[in-house]
Amino acid sequence: MDIPQITINGKTYRMPKKPKMNLWRHLVKFEEDQRTGEIQGQQVLDEMYNLVAIAFNNEEVTGEVVEANFDFEEIINVFTYIREYVKKLAALKIAQLPKNAIAPART
Repeated sequence: MDIPQITINGKTYRMPKKPKMNLWRHLVKFEEDQRTGEIQGQQVLDEMYNLVAIAFNNEEVTGEVVEANFDFEEIINVFTYIREYVKKLAALKIAQLPKNAIAPART
């Protein structure tokens, strides 16, 4: 799977190879809020724009810029690609954890 990228006003932006944990947390919260009905309609779209901006971790890529430059179908495709990319990375990292590791003692 290629690293997600977008082009805005002729400039191409690539998502960092190692996304920030902040992105994973926002994606998990977004999916939970959507599943429970806590966010709906326009809120879902606004959060998708913001998640795309968080993914690219670039001050030139904001939720407002994403909204202004992508139509509905494009944002769905970009968001879905980013979500699947991040989930794949997370699954690979989880698979690398030792299988028989002893959990640290809780105090």
